[in-house]
Amino acid sequence: MDRQSVNRIALIEGLSERTIALFAPSWRWMLVIAGCGMLYLSIRQISPASGTLDLKMMLTGVIMTTAALAAFYTATRPSMPERLRAWWQGLPPLLRWRGWRAILTIWLLLASWESFNAQWQDAARGHYPNDAIAYVHEDADLLIRGQNPYTADGAFWEAAARWPRSLATPLLGSENFGSNIHRYPSGRHIGTVLAYQLNNPAARGNDFDPATVHNYPAGVILLAAPFAFLGLRSIIWLNFFMLLLLIGVIVAYTPKGARAPMAIALLANPLVPMFTLFMNFDVVSIVFVLLAWQWLRDRPVLSGLALGFACAVKQVAWFFVPFYLIEVARRQGLRAAAKQGAWLGLAFAVPNLPFILQAPGAWAHSMLIPMADPMFPLGFGPIILMLGKALPVLPAKVWTVLELGSWIALLVYQWRRKATTSDGLLFALVPLWLSWRSPMNYFALVPMLVLWLTARMHDAPQSQAATTRAAAEDELATLDDPFFDLPDFAPPEPELAGVK
Repeated sequence: MDRQSVNRIALIEGLSERTIALFAPSWRWMLVIAGCGMLYLSIRQISPASGTLDLKMMLTGVIMTTAALAAFYTATRPSMPERLRAWWQGLPPLLRWRGWRAILTIWLLLASWESFNAQWQDAARGHYPNDAIAYVHEDADLLIRGQNPYTADGAFWEAAARWPRSLATPLLGSENFGSNIHRYPSGRHIGTVLAYQLNNPAARGNDFDPATVHNYPAGVILLAAPFAFLGLRSIIWLNFFMLLLLIGVIVAYTPKGARAPMAIALLANPLVPMFTLFMNFDVVSIVFVLLAWQWLRDRPVLSGLALGFACAVKQVAWFFVPFYLIEVARRQGLRAAAKQGAWLGLAFAVPNLPFILQAPGAWAHSMLIPMADPMFPLGFGPIILMLGKALPVLPAKVWTVLELGSWIALLVYQWRRKATTSDGLLFALVPLWLSWRSPMNYFALVPMLVLWLTARMHDAPQSQAATTRAAAEDELATLDDPFFDLPDFAPPEPELAGVK
């Protein structure tokens, strides 16, 4: 074989390896991508509110969500678990081909784009598919008009008239929706009841809670207000900006040579456009949660303020607070944790204080609505087994005990474990998997948090033994493509030896 042919083959191999490396990164990030794939498959397999699922579908869905959470946790470990490495090395070479992993990543990228492209134009025009976005827009308009959103229960019906497609949350045990937990009301049923009661005020009963129009802290209303003040038809631009900021923060935190694969791993998450970008303001809260952890050591004041403001945006951020304070206490002492807690409380109080002073009871009731209102169960955790009648019907209190019990157990584990790590970012949301309502939006942004956790893990100094072990672990990332090892693609070794 002449030198020109050898060089051409080498160029093709090099380009192919670089392309595959871009879409099939290190084993940690590949586990995160695989976890996204499993969550995506689970939502295609099961409907969180259906009572007609067969046992195979239910078990498949629960197993996939469980495996996804396990993959996320494994990605944050100091080194690849021995069992995982042994299992991987025991697979046939064809199955270990790196190209399969690149295909998985590309498939998820296409799914993400498909979901985004199908929704963004309607959302940008203000045609919201979910009441969570519509209600914040309504609250922002009330604030601009000089009204206190937390005392304006009548705004619920104004929002229903402005955004009929957004629907509303039906209440369990109500007159029109009943108490059958195995049959979540359909969108058509909810829309029919909502439209009838909108036009017939005398028919309004206990089917909806009008206070849900203001069931979020004031921070998100203040952030959305400028978009409403400018007269924009949609406030979804806030989510777009915050998602770009979240991606930018994580990519900037990643070492330069790995930023392109990191960006691809972040985008290969179809759960974001499907369950959060156009549905709620989780991404706004999570941006500040992530900044709190990123600034934890070097900028403690900003760190505490960031987490406090995250809590002032949405209640889901409250789950992170104990894990954050435990990590601060373990790294810097109890006094530092107390100071961080004070800054955190200040950042939460400032945006909410005007509304608390005006109507403390109304504000407190609004904050507790997501936990206090009788809502239909739904989700992708073990609750799906109950909804599919594979488990006996358990009251909501039992699921609350399971959720709180697992949350406390994880807090105790974080406090007593030998190593001090930041995986509280993952643990904080895991208990929600056991809750009465475990919608996928609770977990849609978890892969991004895990990718941030793992962004610099390979930069840690290693002993000689650890270096040897890491080289073996990296096989998952650097395994040669067996198709390029075939004689048709690779020249004989003696000829290669003479090539300069």
